[in-house]
Amino acid sequence: MSGAVYLYAPNSSIVNTLGATITKYSSTDWVTSITLPAGNYQAMITYRVEFSSSGYFNFGLTSTDGSVEYTSKAYIGEDRTTIDNASSTALGYFELSSNTEVVIYNDAASGVNTVANQGNTPSEFSTLMIRSV
Repeated sequence: MSGAVYLYAPNSSIVNTLGATITKYSSTDWVTSITLPAGNYQAMITYRVEFSSSGYFNFGLTSTDGSVEYTSKAYIGEDRTTIDNASSTALGYFELSSNTEVVIYNDAASGVNTVANQGNTPSEFSTLMIRSV
């Protein structure tokens, strides 16, 4: 598994005081990306998935292709302790000089269950907070 992961956010749960553009998948409540205006930001992400075996899953806020990291990489799962006891929360401070599209991105995983077997876990236990500083 590698690439953007979605965040479940019904319109009633979104507080957008940044003037960001929130893009959702088709006509669902799954956020695929956020376009932020130029400015200085602080971000915090928690994400949770179901595992089919012992493993790990990482995530962070990045550019749409994953090439620019705006937060640290966080890891969850039983095997995250083998990855230098990595944090389970992604944090970052970043400056944007123009409108920029960002995504929650995963580039390393092991033992993660299939999408069909995730149940409500990602939607009920994942969060993203971005604030202007």
